[in-house]
Amino acid sequence: MKKNILFTGIYDLFGLKLASALYEQFPSSIYYFGTKENLKCLNKMITDSVMSVAEKEYLTAYLKKLTYIEDETYFTLMGLDDFDLDIWHMDNIYPATSTYNLKTLNFNKNEIHRIERICKAYKVKQIHYLSSIYRSIDDYLSDVALKIKEMNEEYILQICKNQNIKGTIYRTPIIFKQTGRECESDYISLLTKRIDDFVKWIKGRIPNYFDNYKVNLLSKSNSTLHIFDVDSIIEKILDLEGSVTQDLIEIYHICTRTKYSTMDICKKIFKDLYDIDADLVDDISKLTAIDKIFHKIYTFHIPYLHEKTDDAKRTDLIASKIEGFEKRELGNEEKRDGISGSHTKILYMHGDNKLTYHVAGSGQAILIVNAYGVNTEAWDSLVELLSQNYYVIYWRSRGLYHDEKKDGKQDSYCGVWDLVEDIEQIVLHEKLSRFHIMSWCSGAKAAIFYNLKHPDHILSQIFIAGEFAPFTGSEPYHSKFRENIQLIADLVQNNERMLDFYMKIIHKGMFNHPVKEFSSADEMYIYEIMPEEHRNVLLSPFTSKETMVNFLMMCMEYYKYDVTEKLKSIKVPTLFISAECDQVAPYMQSKWAHSKVGDSSFVCFPSGTHLLILERTSDVYDIIMQHMKYNNFSDEGKGGMNP
Repeated sequence: MKKNILFTGIYDLFGLKLASALYEQFPSSIYYFGTKENLKCLNKMITDSVMSVAEKEYLTAYLKKLTYIEDETYFTLMGLDDFDLDIWHMDNIYPATSTYNLKTLNFNKNEIHRIERICKAYKVKQIHYLSSIYRSIDDYLSDVALKIKEMNEEYILQICKNQNIKGTIYRTPIIFKQTGRECESDYISLLTKRIDDFVKWIKGRIPNYFDNYKVNLLSKSNSTLHIFDVDSIIEKILDLEGSVTQDLIEIYHICTRTKYSTMDICKKIFKDLYDIDADLVDDISKLTAIDKIFHKIYTFHIPYLHEKTDDAKRTDLIASKIEGFEKRELGNEEKRDGISGSHTKILYMHGDNKLTYHVAGSGQAILIVNAYGVNTEAWDSLVELLSQNYYVIYWRSRGLYHDEKKDGKQDSYCGVWDLVEDIEQIVLHEKLSRFHIMSWCSGAKAAIFYNLKHPDHILSQIFIAGEFAPFTGSEPYHSKFRENIQLIADLVQNNERMLDFYMKIIHKGMFNHPVKEFSSADEMYIYEIMPEEHRNVLLSPFTSKETMVNFLMMCMEYYKYDVTEKLKSIKVPTLFISAECDQVAPYMQSKWAHSKVGDSSFVCFPSGTHLLILERTSDVYDIIMQHMKYNNFSDEGKGGMNP
C-alpha cells in the first residue's frame, strides 16, 4: 500500500538521503516543510559536498521527487484530509553556543505543537523521531540540543499514547547537521576544524612554536565516541521499518560495537595532519598558556558525550575505522580572488566626491558599517558565507584621505555623522526598505545613530567587537590606544616628527609582529600579535602621514560620544558578538552595552581576538544565522528583499 510521508523538515544530507531511501524502498509520496531557500541550500549541499558523481545524480533526482510545502494546510487545500500520514521528525536544533538556548527551547516547543496539531487534524498512523544515543548532563541547559532530544522523546511518546498513534524513536550517534563530505563523522569533522583553527592561530603568531613544544590535552575532557557511517544508519533504519511489530511504542538505540576516545582522536589528528605530538595530563594546572587556548575552545564548542543506558532496544552497527588523516600544509590553501557574484558600485556624494561600495548575494539585506581604516578584503570570508542567503552591502569608510572629505581640507575630518550620511545615501541608492545593520569595532556608533534616526528601516542590529567607550566606569575596559590617544594627539599636533612614534604605537603597540622564539614572557602579549597574512588588509592604510593623522582625528571625534542613553533606545533584536582576548575593543564593553539594550543577546568567543571576522569566521557566521533564525528573520520574503 502506498505511504504518504511528511518530513517536518529536511535540513542536511542525512535527512535527504533518508527521505530518498524511504521513497525508493516503500512506494510513497513524500512531502516536507520547507521553502525555496531551503531547497536551494539542499541543492548546494549536494553540489559542494557529495564527491561521487553517481551519488550527486541520485540525490538530485530524488530531491526533485520530494514535494516541499509551507505548512499543513496544503493537505486540506489539495483535498487530502482523509489520507493516512506517517510523520518523520528531525530536529533543526544545532546551536553553536548557548546564546540562544531559551529561544531555541521556544522554537522547539512550537515545532512539537505543530506535530500535535497535525495529529489532531489528519489521519496520522505513525510518528518517527530521530533522537540521540547521547544524553545531556545534569545542568539543564549545558547542551540544549541533547536536552531537547530528551524532551521531544517524552512529548512525542505522550502524543502517541494520547491519540493511539504508533511511535518509533530512532536514537543515533548523529549530533550535528551532516553538511560535509558524505559518510563522514560529524564529531570528528568538528574536532578537525577546531584543531585546524588552533594550529593556524598559533603558527600565525609563533611560527616555530610546535617545533619545540607538545600540546597537552586534559584527560578529564575525554568522551566516548561512536564512529559511524551515515549510510549504514539509514540501512539499519530501513531494516527496522520493514519489520512488523505490534507494540505501540518502539525505541531503538542504534550504536556501534566499537567506541573511541575523543582525546585519542585529537592526538591522532594533531599527529597525522600537522606532525604535532600531544600528551594527556590529569590536571588543568599542567596546561600551558598555549594549551589553555585549545582547552577553552574545545570545552566551549564541543559537547561532552555520555551514552544513554536505559532499556531501549539496542541494535549494533559495525564501527567505522579511523583511518590516517591526510597531512595538511598550512598556508597553502587556494586563495580566491574576491567574492563570487560580488559587484562594485559607485555613489557620487558631494560634487566629484564619490563613495565606492560592494554588494553580494540576494535576499534580505545586511548593511555592514566597517571599522575605520579597514579594507573591504577583511570581510571577504564572512561576506562569502552571508551572501549565500542575504544581500550584503559593505565598503571602506571614508576619511583616511584628504580627497574623501566633504571639503577636501587637510585639517578637517570625517566623523561619525558623516558616516551616518554615507549610510543614508547608500540606503537611498539601493532603494532599501528594511534591512539588518551590522558593524565592526568603530562602525558601532554610526550604526547606533542611524538606527535611532531611521528606526523604521532596521530589522535587527548586530555588533561585532564593538567599541562603545566612553561610558561611566569604562576605564578598565579601554584599549592601550584608547588610554593614550590624548597623549598621542598632543604629541602629533605639537611636533609633526612624533608621527613616527604614533606609527609605532599602531604597528608595534597594538599589533605586534609574530615572535621568532617563544618564552613565558610572550604569554602576556600573544593576543596583541597580528599575523603577517592580515597586516596588509588591516594596517596598510596606516603607513602614510596623511592617513595616520586622519585616522587619529576620526578616533578623537569618535570617543566624544557617550552612547549610554542611545543604547537604551534600541528596540529591535540585537546581537553583541565579542572576543575574550580582544585588546582593541575589550569584550566587557560589549557586555556592558548588552546590559543596556532590552531585546539583546551576547556571546563571547573564548580565546578570540579582535580579528574575529578573519580568524573565527564560521563561528561569527553561525551565531549570526542563529540570530536570524530565532528572531524569525530566516524565512524568505520578510521585507528588505533585494535581487
